[in-house]
Amino acid sequence: DADALLASAIAAQAVFPQAYNNRGNLRARQGRSEEAIEAYEFATRQFPGYKEAWFNMALELERSNRIEPALAAFDQVVRLDGKHAPAHFARARSLLRAGRYREGFAGYLWRWAALGGRASYCPDPRRNDGGVLPLPRKLDFRNAGSRRVVLMPEPLPAEELMFARFVPMLLASGVNVQLAASERIGGMLVEGAALPMFDGQFREDDLLLPTGDIPYVLGLDNPADLPAPLALASTSLMEPQVLGQRLQAAGAGPYLAVSWRSVLSSANASPDALSAEAVAEWVRVWPGTAVSVQPDATAEECAKISELAGKPLLAMGDVVTAPSRLLALMGQMHQFVGVSGLPMHIAANAGLPTRVLVRPGDEWCLGDGLAQFEGQGKDQGEDQNEDNGVGKGESPWYPQAELIRCSALPQMPQAVAEIAARLASA
Repeated sequence: DADALLASAIAAQAVFPQAYNNRGNLRARQGRSEEAIEAYEFATRQFPGYKEAWFNMALELERSNRIEPALAAFDQVVRLDGKHAPAHFARARSLLRAGRYREGFAGYLWRWAALGGRASYCPDPRRNDGGVLPLPRKLDFRNAGSRRVVLMPEPLPAEELMFARFVPMLLASGVNVQLAASERIGGMLVEGAALPMFDGQFREDDLLLPTGDIPYVLGLDNPADLPAPLALASTSLMEPQVLGQRLQAAGAGPYLAVSWRSVLSSANASPDALSAEAVAEWVRVWPGTAVSVQPDATAEECAKISELAGKPLLAMGDVVTAPSRLLALMGQMHQFVGVSGLPMHIAANAGLPTRVLVRPGDEWCLGDGLAQFEGQGKDQGEDQNEDNGVGKGESPWYPQAELIRCSALPQMPQAVAEIAARLASA
């Protein structure tokens, strides 16, 4: 097997950094994080210029919530290759996860190159030659004068929802701003009155800025200064009563929205899907009907979860593939439980009671660190402060969501069980 082959290669050749790097990749896939990091360290000691091993080690350290060592490893990658976009972006993600926003949003400019596109920055929609917008500078929007600020959409719809919260702040300060949100997201955004949406006609003197770079331009430093999430309204043609009737025909309430896989770019280092057994544990204890809001769920997945739970998980694949329809469905739900991804963002923005299992490597907006449950996993009389790898907390981006944190993959069953206990008592 792969283990035996790598062991033979290492035994036959004393200095073999590629073999140690491959061993690290194998251990990382197996969830054996410490052994993966140790293997990457061997590779970098044997060949200090091995940027792939440094980068892999940095990612594994990030997934293990060891932010400072991860930053040091990302820095080494950048020293070896100053244009290594994934390292720049991942380093920024670690800084943002740690709440170091001023540094993090400066590096967040690298996301365009890191997400696999050819452009080094946001493409300029006014040009036909593949040109990009100039890199933004920190500025006071109030000095924009009569120039219109057009906020360009983000690569991922979840990020569009996150960063659109800054638009009312700009409007309140008198900025002439229009939001060029993607069609899949723009129709859902309201804040009292509809946000000023882009009219489709660019002007020569427009100031174009990706929405995700507003915090950088504003010099945002303190997570406490974040605006509240925007309210959402569904533009779906599916009337709420139609959805309600369909749900009632399938099973009795209360209704639980469930997701189990982060549909994100690989540049975000998102973890694998939760196991069917873990999801089934939540479905089994919920007192009403559980509904899949996983956009890419297959019929086979839902059937397996239903079989393991001993009760049905309702699949609504024709509804959850479009964000506006997914929002309409969330309006019929009583709670959301799952992992990071677009369904979580929609549920939290819509004000639905939300529980999120935060795993190593999840979205940076869910933060970092652990605050322990009292007595979780301990016998009576033991030290209540002993770290057992499971904790709770909140995100400054979604302060009303309840986050159940898992510091390492071996502690996943504890975190899943903690959420199940809370669902059972809902």
